[in-house]
Amino acid sequence: MKKTLLPMSIFALLTSASAYGQTLTIESATYDSPIEYSIYPLSQLTALTPCVDISGSGTNVLLEAIYTAPAGSPQTSSSLTEPTVSGPMQLCGQDSFTPTELGMYSFDFNLSENGVAATSTLKSFEVTGGTFARDRSQMPTPYSNGDDGTGSTNSYEAGNLFEFENDDQIVDIQVYIDPTTAVGALIYGVLYEFDGVNYNYMEQTADHTITANELGTWITLPMSIPTSVSAGSEFLAAAGHYGGPDAIFIGEDQLTAPAGTAKLLSGIDNTWYDAPNVLLVRVGVQNTANTETLTNDAVVQVYPNPSEGMITVATENSDFSSLEVVDFLGKSVMNEQLNASSTEIDLTTMPAGMYIVRLIRENSIHTQKVIIE
Repeated sequence: MKKTLLPMSIFALLTSASAYGQTLTIESATYDSPIEYSIYPLSQLTALTPCVDISGSGTNVLLEAIYTAPAGSPQTSSSLTEPTVSGPMQLCGQDSFTPTELGMYSFDFNLSENGVAATSTLKSFEVTGGTFARDRSQMPTPYSNGDDGTGSTNSYEAGNLFEFENDDQIVDIQVYIDPTTAVGALIYGVLYEFDGVNYNYMEQTADHTITANELGTWITLPMSIPTSVSAGSEFLAAAGHYGGPDAIFIGEDQLTAPAGTAKLLSGIDNTWYDAPNVLLVRVGVQNTANTETLTNDAVVQVYPNPSEGMITVATENSDFSSLEVVDFLGKSVMNEQLNASSTEIDLTTMPAGMYIVRLIRENSIHTQKVIIE
């Protein structure tokens, strides 16, 4: 398979392991766990704790993580002293650091033994107004959906898991298109909410036809309506292809993906598989103080929940015009116009399980999970 390297990224991941006669080595370093992001949207900033995974052993070991903010000089962010260490083990600084502004940040991880430098690693990330990314635009091998044995390609979806610390709205999915992709191929973006066990379909973009000038670039696939996400939720953002003679090749980063955080949906057996590396799929968000942009007097209630199938949707003092109910596979099972402040929907004929009630208005969508018993 063809191997392609993207142009030099603005993100640094530079490692030196000069032991100067010491046995300590930093095998990996992180500032966020379990998922580390290369680009944070301003709306999803969180406290970052610098940690290193080390091998080897030593005495009087000092971990010092120095950060550089966009407009500031280097400052000691966090440190830890251990009288004796024996790897493999993880060391974390005693303090956390929360970015507060747009721009580039870096962590310089330094490990010393008895006052002598042992090893160091430098990592950086960016804070932007609206992009959420895990990749560092380093792509050794483009990912494709393979050949089904007849000269045609299989359908697939591939993407990354994103953790949301705060309420937000997802407005688009961004995908890197490898130059080997066929001009005219169709691609789409799709969102799934992860409940800890299953990936539940939420929303899909319109199909997009790849043009010649999009090869080797990032493309943006806008959501038809911004999708509301809640603090503490996890969403899988993926790029999809229907298969056929025109292959889609998306970017695959050099970064190893923690188990369960980069996923591939096979069109052969409709099963989710772990991807070994982070994929070049990002999400765009549009932060608002109130994700659903409800007025102070607006009330949205969906009850009872769980239910045996009869559900009341109350939308007092709000301007939602319609609702849709979709099952966990993303199939629409009901559409209703909202002409009153309270609407009763009948799902008693539907199989037991989880459903999504989507309340729709001109510029946004409010989603609510319901369980039918």
